[in-house]
Amino acid sequence: LHDGVPLPELEAVWEPPARALSDVNAVAAASREDELADALVELLRRPNTRSLDRWARRYDHEVKGLSVVKPLVGVRGDVPATATVMRARHGRDEGIVLAEGVHPYYGDVDAHAMATAAVDEGVRRALCAGARFDRLAALDNFCWPNPIVSPQNPDGRHKLAQLVRCCEGLREACEVYGVPLISGKDSMKNDAYLDGVKISIPPTLLVSVLGQTPDVRRVVGLAPLRAGDDLYVLGPTRDELGGSEFARARGLTLDTVPRTDVIAGVARYRAFVTLRDAGRVRSAHVIGRGGLALALAHLVLASELGLSVDLAQLDAGLSTAALLYSETTGRVVFTARADDRDAVDAALAEHGLYRVGVVRRPRRERGWLRVHHDRRKLFELSSARMRSSFTGTKEVDDAL
Repeated sequence: LHDGVPLPELEAVWEPPARALSDVNAVAAASREDELADALVELLRRPNTRSLDRWARRYDHEVKGLSVVKPLVGVRGDVPATATVMRARHGRDEGIVLAEGVHPYYGDVDAHAMATAAVDEGVRRALCAGARFDRLAALDNFCWPNPIVSPQNPDGRHKLAQLVRCCEGLREACEVYGVPLISGKDSMKNDAYLDGVKISIPPTLLVSVLGQTPDVRRVVGLAPLRAGDDLYVLGPTRDELGGSEFARARGLTLDTVPRTDVIAGVARYRAFVTLRDAGRVRSAHVIGRGGLALALAHLVLASELGLSVDLAQLDAGLSTAALLYSETTGRVVFTARADDRDAVDAALAEHGLYRVGVVRRPRRERGWLRVHHDRRKLFELSSARMRSSFTGTKEVDDAL
């Protein structure tokens, strides 16, 4: 009562996990150009990247009729939104933006990298949708295996060290981005014994970012709006396939995960927000889990327009698989009018700007994605084939 609650003294020891790494040749084999289209179709049906609308629709995500951008968007309402937006009150245009960032498959490699990636993606999603950069806050939600060492938990020191590194990364990113943590939740005993086998969840941090927008009528969606608009990637792409959905689908184990440059991110996002607020960003989406390929698929599925893409500008000696499926953080894919090309270049050229394609008209009211590399065609997919895999439907495109 008088001296305070005694605090435990705990030990944490960090060592990079010993893992059987995939041979470099396995990564090269996964980059075969004749398999790139099948890789995207496969990615669209994976549990972490497929449409979850059949589950999401079981919950009431409408409160007081204030939603402006709902969790599922697009012409068929089956593509997950970059972020959701709701009015603060009826009859007023001020709004609230809600976005998430979570990368549980990075944690076992480096929980610091996982935390910075989660903050970065949450911030990026909110800014893509229309939030003010100076009006962001976040909630941290820890789901962790038991970090206390004991005879039943001999690796507790390592799990605690992962927790320390996660907190350090969380603090670093939030301080640089100016995002206060206003609430959160800790769940630290996520272990179970099933048939005598101990099961522990991967160390996971979910970051939920709340933002303010002064006018919900000016929010930005992910779907391209009109044929003829330019398609851009903002932010450099690196060979960062470790922990990615692409690598996991192929059973590849790499010893690195994406590293987030939060200092470069601040400057890049401020420049992007300035361009966005000038009305020159027509649509915007993050490049996250699944890489550029999945982001492009979302754009086609949401809009049912065509996208003609050339990867040559992005190529910095990377494999085609890395260009399409790397999960390098800090990147945005967006569209802008062709007439605004000079303004876009002036605002974003110094932050890693790549004009990678153009929005085209649909065919028979159906969208498509065509990917080239230096004008050499790599693959083309119809929206029908992508949606069939994405939603689990049996819809068939007559052109297949």
